[in-house]
Amino acid sequence: CVCALCVCALCVCALCVFCVVCVRELYISAQFIGDPREKALAKDSAWIRSRVPIEKRKSDNIDEALLVEGDRIFEGLTTNFFVVRNGVVETASDGVLQGIMRNSVFNACVGLGIEFRLRCPRVSEADTWTEAFVTNVVKVVAMIDELLIPRKTNKTKEGGDEKEGSSVTEWTRKRFSRSRSKCDENHHTTKDQHTTKDQHKEAGVGLAIRKWILQSELL
Repeated sequence: CVCALCVCALCVCALCVFCVVCVRELYISAQFIGDPREKALAKDSAWIRSRVPIEKRKSDNIDEALLVEGDRIFEGLTTNFFVVRNGVVETASDGVLQGIMRNSVFNACVGLGIEFRLRCPRVSEADTWTEAFVTNVVKVVAMIDELLIPRKTNKTKEGGDEKEGSSVTEWTRKRFSRSRSKCDENHHTTKDQHTTKDQHKEAGVGLAIRKWILQSELL
């Protein structure tokens, strides 16, 4: 009996920790700042060292750095990156780690009837995104509520005077609304209380996907 109680207590503690992590990581901030890694398909231990300089370049209070080449966005330092544009979920098809949660997002889209497209999101299209989110096995699905986007200008200041012909990167902040819907609050419900195919229209695509994964694949 004592052993059984201990096992139950451990299960309850594990569930509490899981729920706390999920709630804590629901919203994050991100910044386009790094170059894509060379061996994206493999979990290369060298990447742990290579990403340190990128981490240091992040602005204050930014949670995740997103890796960009030209106009194309690939992934985060420790996450896969998704956007919602015109109701369609988009993410890079290659040049990224094929994460477990990335596949879970695809499964959720099929289950919820949400269209998805394997296509690198474009920095130049950021104004058309209604949502952006990242995934990994710790965060599951974390919504991005603030995004730092680089904008090139043709001027830079030198000694207080503007110098023509040079370029400098300025940062634009894009903010997404935080939607505390039932789709988020009920992440602990049972499997027979599945997210319906229409819920994402009210709650938001990212949160509906998050709930579907928590209910269908992690419970």
